[in-house]
Amino acid sequence: MKAVEEFVYLGSLVTADNDTSRDIQRRIVAGNRAYFGLRRTLRSSKFRRHTKLAIYKTLIRPVVLYEHETWTLRAEDQRALGVSEGKVLCTI
Repeated sequence: MKAVEEFVYLGSLVTADNDTSRDIQRRIVAGNRAYFGLRRTLRSSKFRRHTKLAIYKTLIRPVVLYEHETWTLRAEDQRALGVSEGKVLCTI
């Protein structure tokens, strides 16, 4: 049987050293992809801010925070998550 350093299981990146930082970065990138797919809608003046926030909370935030209960957050991980969320919320 071949040993691997990392693999994706049920959407989460599992590493040999059990480091969650890479999984968190992976999820932030996935959240950015979801945001850029909805960017035109979120920047549109046709929708109220309340509607845009609902879109963010239901379509973008879950992509980033899926299985967040299992993460061991370090200060830089928290900062990266906050920066990512702040960038999206500023455009809304």
